[in-house]
Amino acid sequence: MERKDLTHSASDLAVFDPAVVRRAAEGDTVFERALLALFLDDTAQRVTRIGELVHDGGDPAALRLEAHTVKGSCGNIGAPRLREAASLLEKAAAEGRGSECPALAAAVAAEFERAAGVIAAYRDTLREGR
Repeated sequence: MERKDLTHSASDLAVFDPAVVRRAAEGDTVFERALLALFLDDTAQRVTRIGELVHDGGDPAALRLEAHTVKGSCGNIGAPRLREAASLLEKAAAEGRGSECPALAAAVAAEFERAAGVIAAYRDTLREGR
């Protein structure tokens, strides 16, 4: 298994900590790449759905569930800032604080964009093979 040697700053690690996904993949870079691709694809869809729910004044329970799912995925992949943003949105939706949800959903979308760039760049450093 080969990886480019990357130095991560503290701010990079707040966005994405590759050690988390590396641990989950148990050193299998093919699996690690697959996990990252799944995270990026699924989370992009969920962030879009969150935006739609907020825009349409949708069901707070559905909004809470989407935010909860994003939060869990972030914990598994190592995206702490996005996890925190999703957690705040989940809590606001669960507590019926709908007026806060548009700004919190925007924060989730912004953090996802930031994390997606860092994660995709990291994924591109992984070489095929175990």
